[in-house]
Amino acid sequence: MTLSGSTLPQVSSGGSVNGTYHIVTTDGAGPIEALVDESATGKWSTAKSASVTTQVPGTDGNIAAPTKRGLVMRTLVKLGLVAKRAENVNEDYPFAVEIPSGTSCTGTINGESGLCLVKISNNNTNGPFGGVFAVQMSNSTTKARAKRVTKFTS
Repeated sequence: MTLSGSTLPQVSSGGSVNGTYHIVTTDGAGPIEALVDESATGKWSTAKSASVTTQVPGTDGNIAAPTKRGLVMRTLVKLGLVAKRAENVNEDYPFAVEIPSGTSCTGTINGESGLCLVKISNNNTNGPFGGVFAVQMSNSTTKARAKRVTKFTS
C-alpha cells in the first residue's frame, strides 16, 4: 500500500496487475504461475488460474547465479562430487498477471471490500516459492488502472 498511495492495487475483470518479484536464491526463480481467489479467503483449490503476461526468468524454478562460479566448481557439481546449493541472486524482476475475464472480487478483509487474493509461485521441488497479495475491484464498469504491487521476495 505504501507504493500505491495507501490503497490496494485496483484491478478490473480482464485487466492486469504488475509488480516486482525479488529472487533471493537460485531456486526461487521462474517461471511463475498465478491463481486468483475471488473470495479472498485463501481457498486455492477453487481459485481461477490466471495468465502471467510478464514472466520471471528461470527454468523449473531455477536461475543461474549472477556471480562468477568457476569452471572447476561447475564440473564438480555436474559430476556429483559436490552438492549443488542454492546461491545468492538478490535481483528484482518485473511480473504482470492478467485478471481473468468474468472475475468478481467478493472478499472483505479489515473492512475493505471487493477484494481478491492473487497467488504467484514457481514450480520448484524445493518450494514452491512466491507470495500472495490482495487486489481490489471497484464496482464501476470502467476499467481500473493497473497499479504496481509491493515487492515479493522469493
